[in-house]
Amino acid sequence: IGISIGKSQLGSNRGGAGNKSDLEGDGGHINYQAQMALAFCGAILIASNVAPTEEILLIAITASTIQLILISLFSMAIGAAILYFIDFTGSDTSVIRPEGWKDILAGVIIMYAIALLVSTGMLWFFGRLEGLSLFMAVAEIVVLSFPGSVGASAGRLLLQT
Repeated sequence: IGISIGKSQLGSNRGGAGNKSDLEGDGGHINYQAQMALAFCGAILIASNVAPTEEILLIAITASTIQLILISLFSMAIGAAILYFIDFTGSDTSVIRPEGWKDILAGVIIMYAIALLVSTGMLWFFGRLEGLSLFMAVAEIVVLSFPGSVGASAGRLLLQT
């Protein structure tokens, strides 16, 4: 549902072959507002399926601080790989064309921030943050941000191609 809504609202090319996509701004630069909306839709699609499960809490309870940091770094690495380095079908026509490592880093940070935001919202919506200590709430958010970041990066890639 999230992918189809995002595709119909943000990811379509309204004109013929000569027109720019909604995801490209002036001068062929990336339209970050549209990219963020697509990442948000993708993250919601995946995180909403995982957030109400007990596994998020169980992983968060058993994870140490180092493991949570590694989950966070791995989430960003997987998101970067999906967006920029893995050659999916149709990705050669993608409008995500980074001009250097700064664009890649900015895209990954934005994608992960959206995944964290969506994860927080999903856990709050399902009542999974009530009565938890700050560390446990952050641990659950970080754990859920892994599937959220996969959804955010895959959603951007799928919706724009």
